[in-house]
Amino acid sequence: MMKYRLKKLSGFTLIELMVVVAIIGVLVAVGYPSYTDYIMRGHRSEGRTMLVDAATRLERLYSDTNNYAAVLNTLPSDIATTSLNNLYTLTMVNNPDNQSYVLRAEKIVGGTADPGCPILTLDNIGRRGIAITLNNPQVSCTGADVCAGTNLTADGCWQR
Repeated sequence: MMKYRLKKLSGFTLIELMVVVAIIGVLVAVGYPSYTDYIMRGHRSEGRTMLVDAATRLERLYSDTNNYAAVLNTLPSDIATTSLNNLYTLTMVNNPDNQSYVLRAEKIVGGTADPGCPILTLDNIGRRGIAITLNNPQVSCTGADVCAGTNLTADGCWQR
């Protein structure tokens, strides 16, 4: 008589494989939003840096001329109008009295979207703010004030 030996099977069962897939799915569901938020905050720091650098250069100009008339709504050539990694564009609004300005760093379309803080602003007295377009009108706010129609504050965008 012949004896048959059963071979012990090795490998993964379908249930074990599905458990691993479920665990990976949970990790991705938790980790990916945190990762994208981290990337947006990193990009936002580039916009903030660009604004502070431009403001420093404008204040140096103001100390020489006692007004901002020399720039007349256009930035001096030594101030970059796009951020280092082409994430933000910089614009300036010079008020008619030539004694004040508002700098705006606007997120360039095509990069990682930043719906919470698309436009960062900084004025001549150092007031940090944001501007958000909501159904066509643009809403601006500064400091700890909550922007109308949102739950966003400028401090939240500048500190993160």
